[in-house]
Amino acid sequence: MLQYLYQMRWKAMQTEAKKKILRGLTILCVLAFTIATAYLGKYYYNMNADQHTFSKLTAINSEKKDESAYSYDVFKEANSDYAGWLTIEGTNIDYPVMYTPNDPEYYLRRSFEKKYSKSGVPFIDGACTLDSNNLAIHGHNMKNGTMFSELLRYEDKYFAKIYPYITFADKDGENVYQIIAAFYTQIYTEDDIAFKYYDYFGELDSEQMARYLNNIEQIALYYDDVAVTAEDKLLTLSTCAYQIEDGRFVVVAKKIDKSV
Repeated sequence: MLQYLYQMRWKAMQTEAKKKILRGLTILCVLAFTIATAYLGKYYYNMNADQHTFSKLTAINSEKKDESAYSYDVFKEANSDYAGWLTIEGTNIDYPVMYTPNDPEYYLRRSFEKKYSKSGVPFIDGACTLDSNNLAIHGHNMKNGTMFSELLRYEDKYFAKIYPYITFADKDGENVYQIIAAFYTQIYTEDDIAFKYYDYFGELDSEQMARYLNNIEQIALYYDDVAVTAEDKLLTLSTCAYQIEDGRFVVVAKKIDKSV
């Protein structure tokens, strides 16, 4: 009889312990769900706020174009870090570009208004000057499809044939670049022996330019074999890609004279 009562009590204790564990797990799940919901809510709120800011800037840029007025001075007055406006027809890439040589990644997580921003603002690489013959611009590959996300549409060479031009309006006016290549790559360690495209940002001499283009041709998804010299101007756009750890997707374009 005593053994039976002991067994019953033991089972009751086990049942109560299981209930406590289940209650604890339930509370943890509710807390985790609440935290995740709050995080996602904040994330998408910030995304919407960022895009609202960019929409206002884009509207100003479009308005000035409609008035046949140049918008550079307007944005430069609003923020002295402004370097120009980047537009790619056929995509939603239509953004200001910033330049802070003393702190190159300042706008990595800051808005045009210098407030915290998950999207950041596209910015010129610190190895470049505004007159470099290989001007490199970085932008985030955002999961909501904004910023440089649509740059990846250029992995399709047929898309590049339909929309081959990039426009960058800077202090000197509107500059047009024709896309010559696109490729996937990654950020390598210092010890890796590989083509590190980011080592060729800035001002290149003839030998460096040739080496840069030769390496690109080897890994490009497609390559327009046009003549490029150190006197030409290149525009290199870079964004994150998730095909590999520290992956990157890169588009390279050559400045052209569309009036010819």
